[in-house]
Formats: sequence, C-alpha cells, structure tokens
Amino acid sequence: CEDKNYAAACTHLGDMYAAGVGVKQDGEKAKKLYDEACKASDTYGCYRKGHLYLNGLGVEPNQLKAFRLFEKGCQQNHMQACVDLADLYERGIGVAKDASYSLLLQEKACKGNHGEACYNVARLNLSGIGNLSEQVASIMYDNLCGRGDHRSCYSLANLYAKGRGFEKSVEQATELLEKTCDDRYIPACAQLAQLKLDSLNPFSDPAAGVELLQSSCK
Repeated sequence: CEDKNYAAACTHLGDMYAAGVGVKQDGEKAKKLYDEACKASDTYGCYRKGHLYLNGLGVEPNQLKAFRLFEKGCQQNHMQACVDLADLYERGIGVAKDASYSLLLQEKACKGNHGEACYNVARLNLSGIGNLSEQVASIMYDNLCGRGDHRSCYSLANLYAKGRGFEKSVEQATELLEKTCDDRYIPACAQLAQLKLDSLNPFSDPAAGVELLQSSCK
C-alpha cells in the first residue's frame, strides 16, 4: 500500500484499522487508507468509506455520504454495497424509506450469488413485499440452509413450525433448530427451548428446555 502498487492492500489494511483487528481501532487511519484505495479506483475501498460515515468512525456521521458511497458501489456491481444500500432504503436511513426498491436491490445482489441478499429476498417476500409465493421464498431459505446459513435454517424452522410454505411439521422444525443450536446459533437455541417447554408439542422436554434457556442466557 505504501508503495501504491496494490490498491486492494490499502483497503484491507483500512478494514483492519476500522475493526481494530491486529491493530488499535483508528477510524481516521482507516479513512486515509480507503481514500488511497479509492483514488486508485478500488471499488471496495470507496464503498467501505460509507461505513465510516454511517457509523461516525473517524469522521462526522453523515448518512447522506454513506448512502452515496453505497449507491456508487452498487452501480459498479459491488454486491455487498447493493445489500447495504438496500438496508438503507428498507430502514429509511439517508434516504426515504422504500421497501420495494430495497427488494429490487437485494434481488440484484442475489442474482450475483450473494447469500445474504438471497436471504433478504426471501425475508422481504415472506413479509408481504414482492410477488414470490411463500413456497418459493421458503425453498430459498431451504437452499441457503443447505449451504450452512444459520439464519436461514432458523427461519426455515419457524416456517415449518407455522406451516408456511411447507406442510406444518414440528418434528422438522425441531430437527432444524437442534442442528442450528448445536452450531451455537443462539436464537435457534432459544426457539428450541420454547418448543421443548410447550406441553402441546409431542416432542416436549421441559428439563431440556430450561437447560437450553440457561445456556442461551450465558
């Protein structure tokens, strides 16, 4: 980076300072490094500056600057920038809230094989935004769960428990939650505890439910 031979090195070093990984967290140093990368036309470096402005790290918080940097990154087909831009539109940060446009951005990133974006496409459609059927959105969760995405496994379990997109199956929900809890995804452990404590659940186990709640609280 110091020799200005490899812009991406500046960006990755900037990430280390921004997160405090291996070095003391320093937003100002991170910004200088991102600036160097951005001057060298590194799309990721330009986009990453947006997070500094969004979180006020080393700079004055500026949601509009964050929005514009995310937007530029997405226009240059950086898929994580599209996901982050979509989040701003969904929450109305730095821009007017627009869940439908947020979905369009997530769909773009999902087509770019971005797992988080695909998760969000399913989530938004299941919340009533978009035209995908519950079954199609549920299958998206199923595919992502098969690739090891814990949030998708957790969400899929809840769909099975409620009978949305699939035939209701408390047994399948329990199996998914147990597997995801074993991987230490705490929301799954807490949800599994609720199922174990439910006296109407044929797989109930109050003692195990209490133990799960206690371990989730640690």
